[in-house]
Amino acid sequence: MSSVAHEFLHSDRTNGHRDHRGFSGDNNASWEDFRHYILERFGEVEVRRQEIVWRLAESEATFVINLQNMVQLFILPLRVRSTKVWVSGVPDDVSRLFDWLEDIVHLHTKLSASLAGLRDVHNPNLQCVGETLQPFMAKLEIYQPYLVKLEFVATRIEHLVAQEKSDIGDFIKLQERSSACQGWSLEKYLVEPVQRLSQYPDFFHRLWHATPKSHPDYLSTLSVLHSAKLTIRVLSEVKDREDEYEFLKDMFSRIANVPCQLPCRDRRLLMHGLVACAKVENGDDLPVMRASTNVHGLSEPLKSPSPARHNERLSNALKGWRGRSGSVQSTASTAVSLQSFRTAPSSFDFRSEPQAGPRNSPLLRVESPAVDVQLFVFTDLIMMASATNHRDESKRASANLHILDDFGLSRILSVTDETGSLKDSDDRRSSISLDLVPLTAEELERGYANSKGRVLTVSLSHGTSRSSVSEASMQCAVLKDWLVPLRQCCQHALRSLSSPSGKNHLAHASKESEISQSVLSILASGLPFPKSPSMQLHGVELGQAGDAEQQEREERGWWSLRFHEVLREIQGQEVVLPR
Repeated sequence: MSSVAHEFLHSDRTNGHRDHRGFSGDNNASWEDFRHYILERFGEVEVRRQEIVWRLAESEATFVINLQNMVQLFILPLRVRSTKVWVSGVPDDVSRLFDWLEDIVHLHTKLSASLAGLRDVHNPNLQCVGETLQPFMAKLEIYQPYLVKLEFVATRIEHLVAQEKSDIGDFIKLQERSSACQGWSLEKYLVEPVQRLSQYPDFFHRLWHATPKSHPDYLSTLSVLHSAKLTIRVLSEVKDREDEYEFLKDMFSRIANVPCQLPCRDRRLLMHGLVACAKVENGDDLPVMRASTNVHGLSEPLKSPSPARHNERLSNALKGWRGRSGSVQSTASTAVSLQSFRTAPSSFDFRSEPQAGPRNSPLLRVESPAVDVQLFVFTDLIMMASATNHRDESKRASANLHILDDFGLSRILSVTDETGSLKDSDDRRSSISLDLVPLTAEELERGYANSKGRVLTVSLSHGTSRSSVSEASMQCAVLKDWLVPLRQCCQHALRSLSSPSGKNHLAHASKESEISQSVLSILASGLPFPKSPSMQLHGVELGQAGDAEQQEREERGWWSLRFHEVLREIQGQEVVLPR
């Protein structure tokens, strides 16, 4: 967690029975009076800016009042009077979500008070809206655990309310029927923070658009816009990755012999689906002959290039070398050479198509019979699993698939697109060839691959080897969808192989140094060692878990850790300029 966010939480959470109704906006102020003052002193341009700020302040005050009402109705009655201790019977996941919601209320109460201060005509910083908003953007990080857990806990609350004998469910129904609830359901209150968060980019974009470049608050307003969009993007990305992680854990529970290190949050699933896979014999082990025939129907031997053709290529190569060496003498030529070098396709650029050479396209190709497999393409490896034939009916529900024994877990060294050769192929079959390096469970456990692994080739296709032209065209289009994720996975392997450290790191081990620095920062802020929900569950099983408050702080630190991991990753990507 950032020091800014921790300082905010520390100041607001030390008093468990604080008055949540401490702020109310200056309802006596009139927009027309305020507008008249701004128009006379600053002009029409500032009036347009201040109107947006006024609406932002009004909506913020309404939002805070609604959430403060929710705290009075649903949170404080479930705590022991004048403490932060929850009464018995409140599920831990529900109490944690309520704790995190209360933190959000505290943040927006402060934000609303700051916006109300901008209505004071005696405020010397009346025009400095961006400077006022800027410190709050870093504090939006406190939304992270709430956003991740909201859907699950809301479903849990719905089930409690539906139960006939549930004290918590009865309490919620009773409070929802009260006049103070104003016809709102608890679910509607819980969704309010998410909706409010999504409104900020539009407010800030309109404010930035109404701010001239010559305005003293222009840069601050632009910073607020970018900060809000980046923070919301990171918050959403962390939640999406957590949903994906839970999906993978559930899916892997139906696959036999899955190493426990395979599902992890840093290993993203790029694509998965059914393909036909055939093992290909490497061309190095086969006799060198061309499969085509001449007009007489006889096989033609492979011809060596003519001496004239060989000399022509040698001459062209020498001319090219002389041109490069001569370019050192000319500034203009050097510039051209450098430009050519910079625009050349990178060996790590999965968008560039490498030229197929003899090693990528064997002259004589022998394939084993194709089998249907479920292919999972991750950021750093692929997994292939086939159907399990259970003779025992009791085992069918436990595992429907099993990982292929030979190359079920592999890294990709090269991807060859063979989907564009339909016109020249009699069997009209499209395919993608992969050079793979199989991985072992031991390599997954230690986090980096063996650089001495053997290389094998497989061919991926859709459908049978012979099909109609229309079917082949459709299969080709489906198969092409795999090219980008497969090349992205290949890109990771090539980068890993080129690492100066000499270790071919996998996804879950490549960020250890950054994670260590983040953990030290969290500990320095006063929070306990961050623990994921699964780590806390393991601690409960071993009888080593702390109390509810300690576990809440541990999990909060964990989500702060995840937020800053994803933030660093996204900050390294291209910045999208506002329009």
